[in-house]
Amino acid sequence: MNLTRTSRVLVEGNSISALRNVGDTENLQYQWWYLQKLRADAAYGPVAHPAWIDMAIDGSLLSTIAARIVAEVALYLPTHFLVEAGVNDANTAVPLATSHANAVTILNASAGNPGVWLGPMCIGEKWPSGQNNATKDAAIDALDADLAALIAASYPAWTYVSARTLWGAFEAANNLPGPGITPFQLTTDGVHPTGLGRINMSNWVSPYVRLL
Repeated sequence: MNLTRTSRVLVEGNSISALRNVGDTENLQYQWWYLQKLRADAAYGPVAHPAWIDMAIDGSLLSTIAARIVAEVALYLPTHFLVEAGVNDANTAVPLATSHANAVTILNASAGNPGVWLGPMCIGEKWPSGQNNATKDAAIDALDADLAALIAASYPAWTYVSARTLWGAFEAANNLPGPGITPFQLTTDGVHPTGLGRINMSNWVSPYVRLL
Protein backbone atom coordinates (compact mmCIF):
# COMPACT_ATOMS: atom_id res chain seq x y z
CA MET A 1 0.00 0.00 0.00
CA ASN A 2 1.13 3.56 -0.71
CA LEU A 3 1.12 6.11 2.09
CA THR A 4 1.23 9.88 1.79
CA ARG A 5 1.45 12.66 4.35
CA THR A 6 -2.34 12.70 4.71
CA SER A 7 -2.92 8.95 5.09
CA ARG A 8 -4.87 7.62 8.06
CA VAL A 9 -3.76 4.10 9.01
CA LEU A 10 -6.03 1.97 11.18
CA VAL A 11 -3.96 -0.59 13.09
CA GLU A 12 -5.80 -3.69 14.31
CA GLY A 13 -4.65 -6.79 16.11
CA ASN A 14 -3.95 -8.34 19.49
CA SER A 15 -1.38 -7.78 22.25
CA ILE A 16 1.46 -7.86 19.74
CA SER A 17 0.12 -4.63 18.25
CA ALA A 18 -1.58 -3.03 21.25
CA LEU A 19 -0.63 -0.12 23.45
CA ARG A 20 0.45 -1.56 26.76
CA ASN A 21 -0.90 1.21 28.96
CA VAL A 22 -3.00 4.30 28.43
CA GLY A 23 -0.67 7.07 27.29
CA ASP A 24 2.07 4.80 25.95
CA THR A 25 3.75 6.07 22.82
CA GLU A 26 5.99 3.07 22.25
CA ASN A 27 6.85 -0.24 23.87
CA LEU A 28 9.93 -2.16 22.81
CA GLN A 29 8.26 -5.57 23.15
CA TYR A 30 4.86 -4.82 21.68
CA GLN A 31 3.50 -2.34 19.13
CA TRP A 32 5.68 -3.82 16.39
CA TRP A 33 4.00 -1.46 13.90
CA TYR A 34 5.41 1.59 15.71
CA LEU A 35 8.63 1.08 13.77
CA GLN A 36 6.60 1.76 10.63
CA LYS A 37 5.41 5.02 12.19
CA LEU A 38 8.98 6.05 13.01
CA ARG A 39 10.03 5.19 9.47
CA ALA A 40 7.26 7.35 8.00
CA ASP A 41 7.94 10.22 10.41
CA ALA A 42 11.61 10.22 9.45
CA ALA A 43 10.78 10.22 5.75
CA TYR A 44 8.15 12.95 5.85
CA GLY A 45 9.64 15.19 8.51
CA PRO A 46 7.80 17.23 11.15
CA VAL A 47 5.46 19.21 8.91
CA ALA A 48 2.91 16.50 8.13
CA HIS A 49 2.94 12.75 8.29
CA PRO A 50 0.43 9.87 8.34
CA ALA A 51 -1.88 9.37 11.32
CA TRP A 52 -1.64 5.95 12.98
CA ILE A 53 -4.77 4.85 14.86
CA ASP A 54 -3.97 1.88 17.08
CA MET A 55 -7.16 0.00 17.97
CA ALA A 56 -5.50 -3.34 18.76
CA ILE A 57 -6.56 -4.96 22.05
CA ASP A 58 -4.89 -7.68 24.08
CA GLY A 59 -6.32 -11.15 23.50
CA SER A 60 -8.23 -10.24 20.37
CA LEU A 61 -9.57 -13.01 18.18
CA LEU A 62 -10.60 -12.40 14.60
CA SER A 63 -14.18 -12.44 15.89
CA THR A 64 -13.57 -9.58 18.33
CA ILE A 65 -11.81 -7.50 15.68
CA ALA A 66 -14.66 -8.20 13.26
CA ALA A 67 -17.17 -7.08 15.88
CA ARG A 68 -15.56 -3.67 16.38
CA ILE A 69 -13.93 -2.73 13.08
CA VAL A 70 -17.01 -1.41 11.26
CA ALA A 71 -17.62 1.13 14.03
CA GLU A 72 -13.93 2.05 14.05
CA VAL A 73 -13.96 2.70 10.33
CA ALA A 74 -17.04 4.93 10.68
CA LEU A 75 -15.43 6.87 13.51
CA TYR A 76 -11.84 7.26 12.30
CA LEU A 77 -12.29 7.21 8.49
CA PRO A 78 -9.04 5.37 7.73
CA THR A 79 -7.54 5.41 4.26
CA HIS A 80 -5.28 2.41 4.92
CA PHE A 81 -5.24 -0.66 7.16
CA LEU A 82 -2.49 -2.57 8.97
CA VAL A 83 -3.65 -5.81 10.56
CA GLU A 84 -1.70 -8.35 12.63
CA ALA A 85 -4.07 -11.10 13.72
CA GLY A 86 -4.81 -14.80 13.82
CA VAL A 87 -2.49 -16.31 16.39
CA ASN A 88 -5.12 -16.25 19.15
CA ASP A 89 -7.56 -18.14 16.92
CA ALA A 90 -4.97 -20.87 16.43
CA ASN A 91 -4.09 -20.87 20.12
CA THR A 92 -7.71 -21.35 21.23
CA ALA A 93 -8.85 -23.87 18.60
CA VAL A 94 -11.27 -21.58 16.78
CA PRO A 95 -12.59 -23.56 13.78
CA LEU A 96 -10.94 -22.51 10.53
CA ALA A 97 -14.29 -21.78 8.88
CA THR A 98 -15.13 -19.37 11.71
CA SER A 99 -11.77 -17.61 11.42
CA HIS A 100 -12.25 -17.36 7.66
CA ALA A 101 -15.70 -15.78 8.00
CA ASN A 102 -14.42 -13.22 10.50
CA ALA A 103 -11.46 -12.40 8.27
CA VAL A 104 -13.92 -11.68 5.45
CA THR A 105 -15.79 -9.25 7.73
CA ILE A 106 -12.55 -7.46 8.61
CA LEU A 107 -11.44 -7.21 4.99
CA ASN A 108 -14.85 -6.07 3.78
CA ALA A 109 -14.79 -3.24 6.33
CA SER A 110 -11.95 -1.67 4.36
CA ALA A 111 -14.43 -0.94 1.54
CA GLY A 112 -11.77 -1.34 -1.13
CA ASN A 113 -9.13 0.74 0.63
CA PRO A 114 -5.65 -0.79 0.73
CA GLY A 115 -4.18 -2.75 3.60
CA VAL A 116 -1.44 -5.10 4.70
CA TRP A 117 -2.19 -8.16 6.84
CA LEU A 118 0.71 -9.70 8.77
CA GLY A 119 -0.32 -13.27 9.50
CA PRO A 120 0.25 -15.33 12.65
CA MET A 121 3.89 -16.09 13.38
CA CYS A 122 4.23 -18.84 15.96
CA ILE A 123 3.29 -20.44 19.25
CA GLY A 124 6.80 -21.60 20.04
CA GLU A 125 10.06 -21.18 18.16
CA LYS A 126 11.00 -24.81 17.58
CA TRP A 127 11.11 -25.82 13.92
CA PRO A 128 9.97 -27.16 11.55
CA SER A 129 6.26 -26.78 12.17
CA GLY A 130 4.97 -29.54 14.44
CA GLN A 131 7.87 -29.44 16.89
CA ASN A 132 6.07 -27.18 19.39
CA ASN A 133 2.46 -28.17 20.00
CA ALA A 134 1.55 -30.23 16.95
CA THR A 135 -2.12 -29.25 17.05
CA LYS A 136 -1.45 -25.54 17.42
CA ASP A 137 1.31 -25.59 14.81
CA ALA A 138 -1.10 -27.22 12.37
CA ALA A 139 -3.77 -24.64 13.17
CA ILE A 140 -1.36 -21.77 12.46
CA ASP A 141 -0.28 -23.37 9.19
CA ALA A 142 -3.89 -23.88 8.08
CA LEU A 143 -4.95 -20.34 8.98
CA ASP A 144 -1.85 -18.86 7.32
CA ALA A 145 -2.63 -20.68 4.08
CA ASP A 146 -6.31 -19.76 4.25
CA LEU A 147 -5.67 -16.04 4.81
CA ALA A 148 -3.10 -15.95 2.01
CA ALA A 149 -5.50 -17.59 -0.43
CA LEU A 150 -8.46 -15.44 0.62
CA ILE A 151 -6.62 -12.14 0.18
CA ALA A 152 -4.97 -13.15 -3.07
CA ALA A 153 -8.28 -14.27 -4.57
CA SER A 154 -10.67 -11.56 -3.43
CA TYR A 155 -8.92 -8.45 -2.10
CA PRO A 156 -6.57 -6.97 -4.71
CA ALA A 157 -5.97 -3.81 -2.68
CA TRP A 158 -4.54 -5.90 0.18
CA THR A 159 -1.21 -7.66 0.64
CA TYR A 160 -0.81 -10.70 2.86
CA VAL A 161 2.58 -11.17 4.50
CA SER A 162 3.16 -14.71 5.79
CA ALA A 163 5.00 -14.21 9.05
CA ARG A 164 4.77 -17.98 9.41
CA THR A 165 6.94 -18.56 6.34
CA LEU A 166 9.45 -15.89 7.31
CA TRP A 167 9.54 -17.18 10.89
CA GLY A 168 10.35 -20.65 9.61
CA ALA A 169 13.22 -19.40 7.49
CA PHE A 170 14.68 -17.41 10.39
CA GLU A 171 14.49 -20.30 12.85
CA ALA A 172 15.98 -22.80 10.42
CA ALA A 173 18.94 -20.49 9.82
CA ASN A 174 19.53 -19.40 13.41
CA ASN A 175 17.84 -21.63 16.02
CA LEU A 176 20.42 -24.40 15.80
CA PRO A 177 20.78 -27.28 16.15
CA GLY A 178 17.23 -28.17 15.19
CA PRO A 179 14.56 -28.41 16.43
CA GLY A 180 15.91 -25.48 18.46
CA ILE A 181 14.56 -23.99 21.67
CA THR A 182 11.69 -21.80 22.88
CA PRO A 183 12.02 -18.96 23.53
CA PHE A 184 14.88 -18.23 21.17
CA GLN A 185 15.51 -14.83 19.54
CA LEU A 186 12.18 -13.74 18.07
CA THR A 187 9.93 -14.13 21.12
CA THR A 188 10.01 -13.81 24.90
CA ASP A 189 7.53 -16.63 25.44
CA GLY A 190 6.91 -18.30 22.09
CA VAL A 191 4.38 -15.64 20.97
CA HIS A 192 5.23 -12.06 22.01
CA PRO A 193 8.17 -10.53 20.17
CA THR A 194 11.52 -9.54 21.57
CA GLY A 195 13.15 -6.37 20.30
CA LEU A 196 14.66 -8.41 17.48
CA GLY A 197 11.33 -10.04 16.76
CA ARG A 198 9.69 -6.65 16.58
CA ILE A 199 12.33 -5.41 14.14
CA ASN A 200 11.91 -8.49 11.98
CA MET A 201 8.12 -8.12 11.88
CA SER A 202 8.43 -4.51 10.80
CA ASN A 203 11.07 -5.36 8.20
CA TRP A 204 8.86 -8.10 6.75
CA VAL A 205 6.10 -5.55 6.18
CA SER A 206 8.25 -2.61 5.01
CA PRO A 207 8.37 -3.58 1.31
CA TYR A 208 4.58 -3.36 1.21
CA VAL A 209 4.23 -0.04 3.07
CA ARG A 210 5.54 2.41 0.51
CA LEU A 211 6.06 6.06 1.37
CA LEU A 212 5.21 8.44 -1.46
